[in-house]
Amino acid sequence: MRIWIILPVVLCIACKQPTAGDGLLLRDVTLIDGTGGPARGHMDVLIKGDTIAAIGQGLDTTGLKVVPLSGKTVMPSLISAHVHLGLVKGTAAKPAYYTRDNIISQLKKYGDYGIGNVLVLGTDRPLLFQTGLRDSSAKGWLPGPRIHTAALGFGVTGGAPPASFADLLFRLMMPHRCRHRWILLPACGRMR
Repeated sequence: MRIWIILPVVLCIACKQPTAGDGLLLRDVTLIDGTGGPARGHMDVLIKGDTIAAIGQGLDTTGLKVVPLSGKTVMPSLISAHVHLGLVKGTAAKPAYYTRDNIISQLKKYGDYGIGNVLVLGTDRPLLFQTGLRDSSAKGWLPGPRIHTAALGFGVTGGAPPASFADLLFRLMMPHRCRHRWILLPACGRMR
């Protein structure tokens, strides 16, 4: 009697047809793999879960969701190493634009452009740290790229960047004393 109960279960498992949930095949792409080599045409990329499981030509499509991408290019995400996240709206830049909504909107836009990491160079404001935005980004809880930051940044009093753009910069009060002492910035100026 037991064999008749187990046999149908074993047969069901053995005959299980793979589903589209078993993987995704990007068919016939031009692949830039990030190694510095030339782009490779007519490649297939098999993705299982969050892993690239295989790259090649004419990969088996059994049980896979196939996305035909002839004429499209697939490449690793980009890094933008100089952004001023949250300060820009349209063509204008000012501290008043530094809001959670504007930061999220810009992260989504960077993500749409294929950027996976952004480095904000010296114009972040307390909102990024006090509300947990930066920590949420590091944990992958925000859309778009991961935020890396140089924090508030520094500049020269009366010089670049202009105070209207970055009013929370650490400003060097006596830059002539700091020429060869960049590591000792706190001794050379004050926060403004």
